[in-house]
Amino acid sequence: MIDRTTLENMLKGFGLPDDRVLEAVSVLMGDSGGQSGTTGGLLSVKQAQDYLGGISRWTIHRAVKTRELPPTRLGKRVMFARVDLDSFIQAHRTRAGRRPKATLPVHDSLLMGRK
Repeated sequence: MIDRTTLENMLKGFGLPDDRVLEAVSVLMGDSGGQSGTTGGLLSVKQAQDYLGGISRWTIHRAVKTRELPPTRLGKRVMFARVDLDSFIQAHRTRAGRRPKATLPVHDSLLMGRK
């Protein structure tokens, strides 16, 4: 079994920011570490896809690239905290009835009739 200090030092060696180190250690050690909102665990890209309703991995990668979804990197692995996925969901929610209706362009030949 690895202790908390060793795990923190190992994650800092990967170049993780201190807040991410503390979050990752809390998740990996199975406690909340005093952070409210941690609902248990880091998820892989595949697990994050499932958690977000089966979206494509490219949508996740695009969200990471545009900084909408912060990743936690453990070595070469890219993981996501559930709390970050929940925030991502909240940021992309739309209210029923408030969504603008899609309009399709109308070709001139349809307006004038076919000839």
